[in-house]
This record gives sequence, structure tokens and C-alpha cells, in this order.
Amino acid sequence: MRYTHKGICIPANITTSKLIREMKLYLQTKLDDVQDTGINKFLLERIGLELKYKKRICIECKWDKPPARFTKLSCDGALNTHKAVCGGLLGDQHEELLRAYYGGTPEREIE
Repeated sequence: MRYTHKGICIPANITTSKLIREMKLYLQTKLDDVQDTGINKFLLERIGLELKYKKRICIECKWDKPPARFTKLSCDGALNTHKAVCGGLLGDQHEELLRAYYGGTPEREIE
């Protein structure tokens, strides 16, 4: 297959090589660090880019039980460009799980 640009026939492999080279240059100028995921590494290594990967940070959390005769509600939520999610749990002083819930929406808002 050939592509024509300004009346000149250009083979597809040359067009593809030029496109990949220009995409690499663009990405190298725009990306400082990238989330360390398998798909990101695969795609960037496939086009020959070597970038700094941002490691995922794990934060250990501790749940403190409530005082006697109290129930504790712990909840959390997250929002990104794709969806919103939330969840939580109710626990007692014996560290027994009484209820748990979770939910989400495809939109970027929490109601």
C-alpha cells in the first residue's frame, strides 16, 4: 500500500516509521513519569521509550475499634476521570463486621 503526500507516493512502512518516530519525540517531551503498570510498560517499550515509572505506594491502614456500646462507621470514596466509587463498613467494639456497603457510578460525580 502506498500513501500520497503532495503528489509523491510514500510507502506505508516509511509512513509508519515516521509516525512512530514523531510519536516517541512527542511523548518524551510530554511525559515526566508514568504509572508503573504492565500495560504502560508494554506499550512504551514496544515503541522504544524508556521513561521513569512512578511506583505505586501502599499505605497500611489500621482500624481502631469504637468504645463499648458504640458502632463505628468507616467510609471512603474515590473519583477519577472514568468513574466514582464509595464503600464502607459498620463495626462494633468486638471488631465484628455488622454491615458493609459499596457502590459506584460511571459518571464523574458522587451523589
